[in-house]
Amino acid sequence: MSIKTQGQERNEKVVRQLYYLAEATSKDTVKFESLFAEGGRFYDISAGKKYYGADIGVPVDICAAAFPERTGSSAISIFSTMSSSSSCR
Repeated sequence: MSIKTQGQERNEKVVRQLYYLAEATSKDTVKFESLFAEGGRFYDISAGKKYYGADIGVPVDICAAAFPERTGSSAISIFSTMSSSSSCR
């Protein structure tokens, strides 16, 4: 049995919300971007590119346009600096 800390539970909740907002059927780029704190980043490992600031939502829009039938969790991977509170709200 694994016991999660409050921080781990909070991070998991944020990641699940990010995936939901990135899914083609429920895509909300503005809300997706709003979950990142100033200085946060979206790291698209497959493209080898990091997105900051107003560009954080760009990969969400690209994937939704390229794969409208796919969900965010299967079309993109979200890796952010969520290990500290300075990355996501």
